[in-house]
Amino acid sequence: MLNFLLAAAAVFAGGFIFASSSSVYGNVPPEDFPVKEEHPLCPIAPYGESKKVAEELCLNFSEKFGKEIAILRFYTVYGPRQRPDEAFTKFIRLCQAGKPIPIYGDGTKERDFTFVSDIVNGSILSAQKGNGVYNLGTGKTITVNEMVSGIEKEMGKKITKNYVDSPEGDVQKTHASISKAKNELGYEPKVTLENGIKKCVQWCFDTSNFVQN
Repeated sequence: MLNFLLAAAAVFAGGFIFASSSSVYGNVPPEDFPVKEEHPLCPIAPYGESKKVAEELCLNFSEKFGKEIAILRFYTVYGPRQRPDEAFTKFIRLCQAGKPIPIYGDGTKERDFTFVSDIVNGSILSAQKGNGVYNLGTGKTITVNEMVSGIEKEMGKKITKNYVDSPEGDVQKTHASISKAKNELGYEPKVTLENGIKKCVQWCFDTSNFVQN
């Protein structure tokens, strides 16, 4: 990351965008939701820690070279072309195969699921006028159980749920405050979870994309 920043300083006249993650916040106290960008960073997994360190490098780079930097904290991105081991694609394919899906804990964990096109739009806006740290989410939460129910409804099939122990580093809840991104970037998420699930199912069942599990 440091080498990349140094190369950017030597080559590019403009600013820099870094794709970070809500994982940098770790487990947030209930009273602090929705989480604002100034909330302390306390990651509880290596992935979140790596993003935190990279953010620090970006901020040091900005200060030293006088470059504008937009640090974007993405919230549970989903959509077409998602990796097959990620939740939406995995659940849809297992459901079609008539196999149970694994759910961490009891399914009551909450996520701020954000459709990929909204993330892309927010990234473009940040390239145009961003300078600072921004949460890119929807500002809304839904439980994993509710997400699975949405997949059931769209597919017209009942899903067998296999509740399993949560791995270390899996937070209970993510919920973004997106007021800063709205005010400074003009960011406005547009894809509802219902429509997002529909697009995921359609993509998974394109004959060129479906992989039987």
